Amino acid sequence: MDGRNETAPVPDLVWYFLPTIVLVPPLGIPANAVVLRLLLGKPNICSTSEIFVLNLAVFDMMFCFMVVIEYIYFMFNNTKANSNFLSWGLNQAGGPLLICALSLDAFMAVCHPLIFLRLKEPKLRLSLCLLVSVLAFTACGLAKLMLYKMALNLGILMVAMLTISTCNVLILKSLRRPGPGGKDEGRERSRWCSRR
Repeated sequence: MDGRNETAPVPDLVWYFLPTIVLVPPLGIPANAVVLRLLLGKPNICSTSEIFVLNLAVFDMMFCFMVVIEYIYFMFNNTKANSNFLSWGLNQAGGPLLICALSLDAFMAVCHPLIFLRLKEPKLRLSLCLLVSVLAFTACGLAKLMLYKMALNLGILMVAMLTISTCNVLILKSLRRPGPGGKDEGRERSRWCSRR
């Protein structure tokens, strides 16, 4: 040893996440701040979708701040590249689960409106958002302890994507069905008017 203080090379993971650090916080923080200001500035937040959007904006704002802090910590602490960012775990678990809840809410509103009106209590949505937050932090903590971090994240993303796409397809199918004032009734009325 010649007594020189050698610093460890910067891990490749730092350069991999650099575009995210450069693009996401400068765009995400102002956008989510506007969403939070608009939703919290209203006299009352009673719309069911607004509760989920508010929680999603809070999750995204947390991600934008945490990813910068964790990136700086990761870069200057010379930690190994196998550590997982807490912010990524929260974003990959909390965001998709909240969008999944928003899709289920829209599905109930369109396809089962009577049940939706009976369950329109905001406390139910707030408790569901609290459950999603607990699940996101739990999944993030488990991902830190488990060796199969990618499998857990992929599992959550796959379940969320399957639920969201199924809800969207069922909503579109429900909206295409003829009903009062639907396409078929409009055609019949125009044929009847043209015969007269």
